[in-house]
Amino acid sequence: NLQNPVQTQKIETNKTSEARSKPQSTPKTKSKLETQSLTEDELESIWNFDPIKGNVVFTSALHGWGFTIPTLARSLFKTKALRNTDPATVMKPPVLRQFLFGDYKYNWEKEKVFKWKQQGAGAEEYTMFAEFALKPLWEIYEGVSEATVSVGLKSELFTDGIHVPVVNGSNNYNSNANNSTNNSSNKKSANAKIKATTPGMERVISSLQTGSTSPFIISNNTNNERKVPSTIDEMQQLLSRTGASYESSIVSAVLRRYRPLSDAVLDAVCEMCPSPEDASTKFRTRALALRDQDGGSSDNDSEFKRIQESVRHCKLGEDVPTVAHVCKFTSTNRSSVTDADLSQLPLGSDPSSANMIMGIARVLCGTLRTEDIEYHMFGPRYTKSNDLNNAVPKQTIRCYLLMGSSFVRVSSVPAGHICAIYNLEGLQLKNVTICDTMNCMPLRGFDFGLQPLVKVNVEPVLASDTEILERGLLKLSLADASVEVTATSKGERILACLGEIHLERSILDLETVYCDHEIKLRISDPITSFCETTTWFENEDDFDAVFND
Repeated sequence: NLQNPVQTQKIETNKTSEARSKPQSTPKTKSKLETQSLTEDELESIWNFDPIKGNVVFTSALHGWGFTIPTLARSLFKTKALRNTDPATVMKPPVLRQFLFGDYKYNWEKEKVFKWKQQGAGAEEYTMFAEFALKPLWEIYEGVSEATVSVGLKSELFTDGIHVPVVNGSNNYNSNANNSTNNSSNKKSANAKIKATTPGMERVISSLQTGSTSPFIISNNTNNERKVPSTIDEMQQLLSRTGASYESSIVSAVLRRYRPLSDAVLDAVCEMCPSPEDASTKFRTRALALRDQDGGSSDNDSEFKRIQESVRHCKLGEDVPTVAHVCKFTSTNRSSVTDADLSQLPLGSDPSSANMIMGIARVLCGTLRTEDIEYHMFGPRYTKSNDLNNAVPKQTIRCYLLMGSSFVRVSSVPAGHICAIYNLEGLQLKNVTICDTMNCMPLRGFDFGLQPLVKVNVEPVLASDTEILERGLLKLSLADASVEVTATSKGERILACLGEIHLERSILDLETVYCDHEIKLRISDPITSFCETTTWFENEDDFDAVFND
């Protein structure tokens, strides 16, 4: 449920008042070797989450908006939202972000930042975080809700289903009068649509002018398709282009333009996370490394060491071997894939209903190419000791660039990048290490230790759909590494998931996505495994030992 920024700021300030009594500087991320000589306070400052550093993203996945404190500071500086008349009082982003999350308020008359105290604060005295980060969002939600009610529709943004602005301390909404007119206005409401001129939308347009983190604002991006609306005409163009005319669609269309989630997450990753080379050489030295050879001829040792060294340093070049690791699989429909060479669908079929299994891969070294080379596919259980002739499959692949929910085919992907790979579903492996030479080993990777807890027996209502169900279960187990599918001697097909919600989602995907066509299933009552033990971690205080176990 939505909360008023005045209430929200009290919650946030209570959490931060004890932890931060003065602005903090942003420390640089250090490698594992460098942190061994630091004090406990310095380590805590580096690894703790702190919005001022930029490693916390405030988001709503439902409506697609997100922002960080550094991007908000750049936005306020670019748009001159603080309106400083004296150039000497202008705060640049590195300084401004120190005050955007804490007990600080901005005095518009004196054009200075003061300490904000909860006791004695007036109704209009907000912290800077509440005023510049939360209040515009609240105004947008209220404006769209008001526009929804004004056209005779029920607002779904608030718990009471109805939102009317409070005027002079009283709500003018009359529930009895509304109930008496509901039946007569149902037909009118069914065809009612919200426009830029609808009452309430003026509040939305006004709020969009403060605190936008759109690239059009903070990076001088001249792409008009991402421009934040500032007039009624521009707002109407946005609604018409996105086809938004109802409450939920308008909120998503406006807020994704105002504070785009994808840009906020990408900026945080680029600013806070290590480079691919640093990640493999300093931070994840064990996970981003190949397994050691446990057999085979010694003649290939030098070649394997060369591949190991290339993976460790994320090397790129013409003479560098190519290694990539597919960590998971995902399902998408044909309408989200841009590839002219895909086989044509049967005449009259819907592209949105045709599914494709894509592998999500990270290129560890070299350059991964589309249909130029037959790559060796190493499964997670591959060892040199059981290496027989033709034991490692070879096949060509297609590489795709990930663009949100879309996949765009590309000819090559260099080391350090993440891409999607098609034509791997026939391997029936949950993760695959790809290499252009035979002298390779699977990636170590992470072992999260997650074990499925909830199990059900899945069977089709019609016996003729048994083969379709088995193929669907195979695709589901590939796409979700947390799902386990087993067959018993009694002919039962057991589907095991991490929990109740995970189970519901897996069954829904099985019925609508992974089966060739929608079939009816008979699901047994869930069975939950419960175990106890008296053992404990031997080195529970040693974080590095637990992490590398």
